[in-house]
Amino acid sequence: MFSIKFVRRLGIFASGVAFSVIVSAATADPTPVNGSFIVDTLPSQWLIVRGTKGTASVTVRDVDGQFAYRADNFVLNASSNLLTLPALTPGFYRLTVQVPEEVAVKPVSFVVIPATRPKLDKRFGMDAGLSWYGGDDQSIGKAIDALSAAGVGSVRDRLRWSQVQLTAAVNPPLWGRFLNVARRLSLAGFSQVTSFHDSPAFTRYSSDTVTSGDRKPPRDLAALQAFGAAFARDMGPYFDGVEYWNEQNTDFYLGTPWQYASQLKAFYAGVKSARPQLKVLGGAPSRGLDEFFKATYENSGVASLDLRNQHYYANPDQTLEFVAASVAPIDAAGGATGQPGWITETGLGVQGPTGTAGPITAATERAQAAFLVKTYASGFAAGYERVFFFFFRELVEQGRANWGVLNADFSPRPSYAALAALVRHVNGKPLAGYRHVANSASSAVFFGDGTSGVVAVAWGDEAASAKWPADAKFWDMFGRPLNRSELGGSEPVLVATTSTSLVGITKLPAAAASVAARATLRIVGDIEAPGTVGKEVVGAHALEAATVAGSTVRVSGAVLANSSIVAQTLNVDCSGSSDMVPVQRQVAVGVRPNTSTPFACEFKAGSTAGVRGFMRASVSSGGVTDALVVRTVSVPDTSAAALGAKLSAPVCLTWRTRSAPIVSMALEAKSSTGNSCMDGFISRSTLNIAGDGWVFPIADVPATVASTLNGVSFKAAPLAGVAYPLKPLMMQAVDKDGAIWLLPLATEKLASGVVQHTALFATARLADWSTVKKSALAAGSVAQMSIGFAGGGGTATDKTAFVISEMRAL
Repeated sequence: MFSIKFVRRLGIFASGVAFSVIVSAATADPTPVNGSFIVDTLPSQWLIVRGTKGTASVTVRDVDGQFAYRADNFVLNASSNLLTLPALTPGFYRLTVQVPEEVAVKPVSFVVIPATRPKLDKRFGMDAGLSWYGGDDQSIGKAIDALSAAGVGSVRDRLRWSQVQLTAAVNPPLWGRFLNVARRLSLAGFSQVTSFHDSPAFTRYSSDTVTSGDRKPPRDLAALQAFGAAFARDMGPYFDGVEYWNEQNTDFYLGTPWQYASQLKAFYAGVKSARPQLKVLGGAPSRGLDEFFKATYENSGVASLDLRNQHYYANPDQTLEFVAASVAPIDAAGGATGQPGWITETGLGVQGPTGTAGPITAATERAQAAFLVKTYASGFAAGYERVFFFFFRELVEQGRANWGVLNADFSPRPSYAALAALVRHVNGKPLAGYRHVANSASSAVFFGDGTSGVVAVAWGDEAASAKWPADAKFWDMFGRPLNRSELGGSEPVLVATTSTSLVGITKLPAAAASVAARATLRIVGDIEAPGTVGKEVVGAHALEAATVAGSTVRVSGAVLANSSIVAQTLNVDCSGSSDMVPVQRQVAVGVRPNTSTPFACEFKAGSTAGVRGFMRASVSSGGVTDALVVRTVSVPDTSAAALGAKLSAPVCLTWRTRSAPIVSMALEAKSSTGNSCMDGFISRSTLNIAGDGWVFPIADVPATVASTLNGVSFKAAPLAGVAYPLKPLMMQAVDKDGAIWLLPLATEKLASGVVQHTALFATARLADWSTVKKSALAAGSVAQMSIGFAGGGGTATDKTAFVISEMRAL
């Protein structure tokens, strides 16, 4: 047994933090004791401690695996041995001490960066989640030191509302650890943003008890508004921004776009009442902007956003194309063009096979470093003010991905060295523009004020020697000098030139001085249950309210007034599509400063099922209109009284297994009727290796059955002794042309953990992954149905199960 301990730097490094690492030859597992694993460019000393005498081979290799130092017969005393390493150039290194005839030990990684720390650059963000995943106080200190040494200026954290305010009586919220971490980061000079996507039980309907983790939003808008005000008052001084929710266009959010927009407005109103300068961001999409975001914009959502928010985990060579095709058009239609934006999550894990947590190799680590450099650069070129890399310290996310620029023991990965080199390279220099050949792996992003030359990040053809003037200097992505003859390849390089006459640079437009007009009144609300299908809880992927053809439907809520409004009587305008006719065109409401005034609009639904439309309530003040828009689809009456005996008719299908390759799955047929009709199944699955698996039992639907179905209802329940899936169940349908449709599940909690799900084909939404594109699911065209879950990850041998029973026709 022996240990390696960093003693001191022969020269002064600004962090002043030493580290030691204990290495067990038997387990090959390094255990951290204290430190940041950061060394300056002068000689350094290391202490090697061993219980017996002997000799060892001591090597230091750079990121290419080349020797930077080697001592084949380093003499080990029975106690302490001092190793002096020579001055090393900036970059990433691995130190190995190998004793003959002993098990090889895991190398200790460290980085060498210049001792002078750069000014913290707010453009470079890191999703560190220190309140969520930062560890004890000592670990928080290590993280802050490593963030500062890299020059990162913005840090993203996580907050759980349900942890800081368990009941309404807890007022103000008990911020606890979250406040402590925020104070420490603020004292260290960091800009901060946080996200939350949960709600305490007291803010939900009493029956809203579906077990789906933290994905259930609040329904008490007054409580949400009060929480926004409390956050801004107590935590606002430490933060530049706060995000309401996260990836709400996925199953991270069990609600509809109009519900989300109403919640965003309430939260925004609360924040601005206490701290107007605190920026509010909406939750970012998990991919491009989609129908959920279109519908949010329809609900005047952009007027309650100070910053656009985006997540992007795809190829950084395609960032500009992605924004142009999948973000800009919807932003333009929603009135958000020119509004500043941040990318609050982007990243690449160091795992090998997609969706699993291993193996980690030198190649995957290097790929992560290249991804990091390209993503920051291309994100800035796409017009985003800040880019946050996910994640800071090693996070194995439920077995499916190994994230982080640091290992769990705070030792660096190559991506940390690349981050430090990149920040130093562009530090203090404004974005000047970019060159990019569309749909190519070739880009150059320029920084400088145009008076004393520029620096750039370039890759592909843009990194070729011929692209740059004679005085240009080059470094690899780790900050090591390069000759012109070494240029080429897909990895990014850092460039500097005194020339100010480079051609072909696309310059970004100046930031907008102002964006969407800010309403003094905001209208919020929801559709009431009478006249609709489903209960209080909706599933993920729901974009429309299923309204019973011929019924009267009520939209109710409140008009929120800020402090600048003058007490007066205004009209709420009620309008709708041709099949959703308002009973009354206008409803008078008396508004006063800082008050919430209730309203209600009633609509008469048309008599034809399958028609899509909308209901709209709006209010105007000072030339600005705020709207609440509920998209609708008319459906047949599926109540027990309307269906009679048909409701009890079972849907008899033959179910078969269908799951990800890393999952073993078994099905057991289930009959609720006591006869040969198999109207359900028991699904059991085991994860074979750590990773992100999916399980979707599937059944063919005969044409004779499909022709009579408007939808199905069924019960879902856990199986005793086996874990229920982490992700909510979801339902898909495949039509006879091969198009894949998501079926939003209305959900009602029953006894003993059983839930009643209702899926109506009229509410089907084309899945993003469907290769066949269609506008609507035609009646009688369902050829297959599947019920299951996707993602969630886990470790090898994890077992889950769920029971589907009593599938009935609608």
